[in-house]
Amino acid sequence: MNGNQIWLVHASLALTLGIAAGAEQRVFTDVKGREIKAEMYMLRGGLVTLTRDDGKRFALPAASLSEADRTYILEWAKGLPKVKLSYRFRAVEGKIWRVGEVENANWVYDIELRNSGKAALVGIKLRYSVFKSTSGRRDGVEPGQLFVEPVVNTIDLPNVPVGKTASVTTDTFPVKKHDPVRKTGAAFAEAGTWNERLAGIRVELLHNGRVVDVKDFGRLPKEGQYKKPEED
Repeated sequence: MNGNQIWLVHASLALTLGIAAGAEQRVFTDVKGREIKAEMYMLRGGLVTLTRDDGKRFALPAASLSEADRTYILEWAKGLPKVKLSYRFRAVEGKIWRVGEVENANWVYDIELRNSGKAALVGIKLRYSVFKSTSGRRDGVEPGQLFVEPVVNTIDLPNVPVGKTASVTTDTFPVKKHDPVRKTGAAFAEAGTWNERLAGIRVELLHNGRVVDVKDFGRLPKEGQYKKPEED
């Protein structure tokens, strides 16, 4: 591993989905003197995940950082619960309606979390971000390209005793299908057809604004792979 690669260990998605409250930027230095300006995102299993100001996140061993940084990380993590969870996700389709050439369907995600840890989970917030993909061509979005669906929310997670399960449901979000059935020939080709599909969801658990666990379900975008189309 060369000097430029140390910050790429277990690189995560480059998403700008919000930064934990109370986080602050600092210059982190590894034991070889290499530096990166970033904020703490999460500490889990000896790995520190940092967020740069461009939204990129990188995970690296805490032991690879300077003594001063390790002290800072321990102070940042003080009081955080040790989380051990199993997750189940289910996408549920609701009301369907049509407006002109666009068919709309309301969807939600049902999320179940089972506490497999050694202590009850108390005072946890759940932040979710839903992603959709497209097939066909729409407003410059290539087939299959992902974009950020504006359903990003934070909700309170009920207290979860050891060995018990909590269930939460996301807000409703629309999934659309464009089918200009009344158009033919050149007019049809110009209008085009496209379908939105659920791609995936990211769930972050927060305690006092600090991330303690992250779970991805489905297909989430890589850097540069998502774009939000224009509103219809």
